[in-house]
Amino acid sequence: MRHCLAIALLLIPAAPADTPADLRSLVKASLQGLNRETELREKYLYNVYNESIEFDSSGKTVKRTETAWEMVDVDGVLLRKLTARGGKPISDAERAAEETSLKARAAEWNSTPPEDRPKARRAEHMAWLQEFPEALDYTLVGDAKMGGRDVTVLAFEPRPGYKPRNIRARVFEKMRGKLWIDKSERELVRVEAEMFDDVNIAFGLFGKIAKGTQFALSRRHVGEKAWLVDWQRFRFDARILLVKSIRRQEVNKFDAFRPRGVEAARLRAQ
Repeated sequence: MRHCLAIALLLIPAAPADTPADLRSLVKASLQGLNRETELREKYLYNVYNESIEFDSSGKTVKRTETAWEMVDVDGVLLRKLTARGGKPISDAERAAEETSLKARAAEWNSTPPEDRPKARRAEHMAWLQEFPEALDYTLVGDAKMGGRDVTVLAFEPRPGYKPRNIRARVFEKMRGKLWIDKSERELVRVEAEMFDDVNIAFGLFGKIAKGTQFALSRRHVGEKAWLVDWQRFRFDARILLVKSIRRQEVNKFDAFRPRGVEAARLRAQ
């Protein structure tokens, strides 16, 4: 009888091993850097390029747009200034209208109480992302070089038994991918993720994120202890509120980072 029990126990599949504590700690540290990015980005001026592509149900491109902006300091407010559309600079009339709009937007921002400003509510919208270190299991892939820096490469997949606290964090239940984390500063350098199955949010009433949806971003060192996203791509197939289907790819590029205070002083001196 004892032998039969021992054999039976051996035949029971072993529970998957949890992520080693040091790896989960590394992921948490890299997320802290990402959380600081909004505050750090306020200290820099930079250029932004966006490419948006919409697809039909067969995957054929039905619409493609290109837009470029420059982040500028107007009366102490960091604002996005339109510079090009469709790969061509905007017209003189559009530039004049943009300058007027910038002044009005800066005045509106400065007259709005801090607690009512959009960035004050960002923490609420990003709450689901804070579950990333705990909602997934991580495996060490190895070491690599990226952008001339030494990085640690981790693969991730859903953590068995994890119950999301935020409704949007349900996406982690069907997500897998890889992380590249800087060895010396423990900052996230790159992430690539893909949905391997559909995820219904609130039983499908809020929406559905379809299998095959992809997300990737890269970050780079732009100044002393400052890491910022310089590229990101979303390719998604989603259904919102059981009504609207969206099949789109969004690519954003950020470059020409320069310290905001230095640039503002230079412009005032002209």
